[in-house]
Amino acid sequence: MLAKLATPRRYADPTYMLTVGPDIYGGQLRVDLRRLEEHAAALQAGSSRGYLFQLLATVGWTSWLWLPQSKLPVLIMMGKDDPIVPAVNGRILANRLPNARLEVVDCGHLFILTHPEETAQTIEQFLLEAPAMEPAEC
Repeated sequence: MLAKLATPRRYADPTYMLTVGPDIYGGQLRVDLRRLEEHAAALQAGSSRGYLFQLLATVGWTSWLWLPQSKLPVLIMMGKDDPIVPAVNGRILANRLPNARLEVVDCGHLFILTHPEETAQTIEQFLLEAPAMEPAEC
């Protein structure tokens, strides 16, 4: 998995995306290659430097120590079949955040693309249920 993520090639090469995409993104994209083709066609390759910084950010920074200090309501959405960020990471995060709500969607990493209506409904419901926050004093 890490070898497939280590290169930004999938963003520039649609054929390569069809080869590695099912394993990387999981969920519906494991079997719906038409959907994966649409996703690949909509992508634009960024710079190699930008991609490197994105990868470095995932291994070089953590908010772990500060999570329990959060006072805000937090919605955590995870894909049940997400090879990039497994759903267990969402459970760990939800346990650290005092006002977290975890929603595990029955799909993969790109649930916002494969299940847009369900995703939007979950976000809307969360926003409507979240208590109003007072503005911070300066």
